[in-house]
Amino acid sequence: ENIDPSQLTKETFYELLIAADAAYCYLLLTIEALWQYDGSERGNVVGTNIFGLMFSVIKPVAQFLVQQPIKTLPNVTANAGFPYRRFDFTSPAEALTQLTAQMQKGLAAYPNEPSLNGVLSTTQGLVDLKTIPPSA
Repeated sequence: ENIDPSQLTKETFYELLIAADAAYCYLLLTIEALWQYDGSERGNVVGTNIFGLMFSVIKPVAQFLVQQPIKTLPNVTANAGFPYRRFDFTSPAEALTQLTAQMQKGLAAYPNEPSLNGVLSTTQGLVDLKTIPPSA
């Protein structure tokens, strides 16, 4: 059964679900930016954003979420999952700031969770997409 994440607003992990959406969408924005950019920083953006998001943000968050039981829905015996939904950044120029803020909010409920160590620092170290010049 696919549970609509809007039904999970009372779950402790809800803000982390939203942060997962933001991380996934920042990954997609990065890929889109790289379609249009072939400059000298391309390798850095690939390594920092694409690999950083996939392996140091999305993977540990997804592995953590699938272990979290849904407690607030009656007659549901399931765990959370990685939502893969759209996160609407106000603009690409604000995307990293919004991703970082949402990740801080999502991780705040789990300050001592070892599997999430490094997620925030990786997020904070991502290449800001507003620094990637548009193609000519």
